[in-house]
Amino acid sequence: MADARMVPETPLEWTLGVWAFLVELTIVVGAGLVAFRLARRFGSAGAWLAAVAAVAAVGVLWAIWMAPTADHRLPLWPRVAVACVLVLVVAVGLWRTGSPLTGGAFAVVGVLGMMIAQPGLDG
Repeated sequence: MADARMVPETPLEWTLGVWAFLVELTIVVGAGLVAFRLARRFGSAGAWLAAVAAVAAVGVLWAIWMAPTADHRLPLWPRVAVACVLVLVVAVGLWRTGSPLTGGAFAVVGVLGMMIAQPGLDG
């Protein structure tokens, strides 16, 4: 897929695209879950506010610099690095807030997904 805005054409491109998209969704949902868990001491409303703020922050970051249709999309390897950092931040957050198995699995699957799928889709 030469242009990131094109529809995947081969089964491999579809597989890589789905893998990358699922990792991206997990980053967003995981950031919300970690923020919710960390903010529970502020009560239910504070926890939900933190979760919504985390999801919005990740969504805005992704929309500006990471999305295939972003106007200011980062070049491939800086984009992969940022995505891997986000995966690891969410994975450590999940680990530290009571989901060590989920956090560990997401660290492995997410980093591999970003390092394999992004170059595969861009190249």
